[in-house]
Amino acid sequence: MAFFKKEQTEEAPVQPVRPRGDGAESGAQRSGPSVIGRNLKITGEITGDEDLLVDGRVEGKIDIGKTLTIGQSGQVNAEIHGETVMVLGRVNGNISAGQRVVLKPSANVTGNIHCVSFIVNEGASFEGNINMTQPERKTPEKKTPPAAAAAEPAKPAKSGDSK
Repeated sequence: MAFFKKEQTEEAPVQPVRPRGDGAESGAQRSGPSVIGRNLKITGEITGDEDLLVDGRVEGKIDIGKTLTIGQSGQVNAEIHGETVMVLGRVNGNISAGQRVVLKPSANVTGNIHCVSFIVNEGASFEGNINMTQPERKTPEKKTPPAAAAAEPAKPAKSGDSK
């Protein structure tokens, strides 16, 4: 009765399909910036708290909490804010950085820049104004500790005229 006997073969285990979610699981494994590719054009507002590389075209507003890089093929017509902004491509709009703005040799920027540190490499083109300020530092208020206030000698009270 060997005709009816099942052959046993080893099959590779089937990997479960993972549904697409918010990307939290895969974000921890991924390294490197998010990328807007050269063949993409985005109009509107881009916000986020991770590094971003723009090699395509963006029009509108970009607000990134970390490093924003405008690649050599990147063309941005937008108000830009990032902790660090590196430009290798074209930017038409104001740039505001919490730390530094770096213009690489291929950079072409038209607009005002507000930052703490500004680095321009030879060959970069920049037309606009720059405002460099130090970050605000919070100084602790001087408070008299309660023990020190109690240690101060008491002033004698003034009494009425004594004649």
